Amino acid sequence: MAEISPAEGIKVIIEAAAIASLSDWSIAIGSGLDITDRLITIKDTGGLPANPKWLLDFPAVQIIVRGQANEYSAIWAVAKTIKDICLGVTSQTISGDRYVSITIGSDIEFIERDDNQRPTFTLNLRLIIEPQTNANTNRASL
Repeated sequence: MAEISPAEGIKVIIEAAAIASLSDWSIAIGSGLDITDRLITIKDTGGLPANPKWLLDFPAVQIIVRGQANEYSAIWAVAKTIKDICLGVTSQTISGDRYVSITIGSDIEFIERDDNQRPTFTLNLRLIIEPQTNANTNRASL
């Protein structure tokens, strides 16, 4: 299986939830398109250092939610829906990596209105991932 970034794994989790309230929203990895009003962007943001002995990583992702200018409460509600989808999710394997746990790094925060007056919120998630075993590591499987 191809390795994917933690941000792409979170996208898989969000899309698998198939929540109707997110059907009108685009999801981008890394950076968003400025032409879309209803946009969820997921970025890899580092996290804590990986375990040096065991195959256990502690990455973090930032989720940015932007909508139309008159949708402040609705955009916040989408951010909360994403938070609720991700927190407490059952441990699962995505593209060969085991997503053991997702916790909140920082809760939903309003960050700005962009040049088009679109409200933007962010939240940060911390992950525990057990990467798939491969020949290019000196770390041992758990």
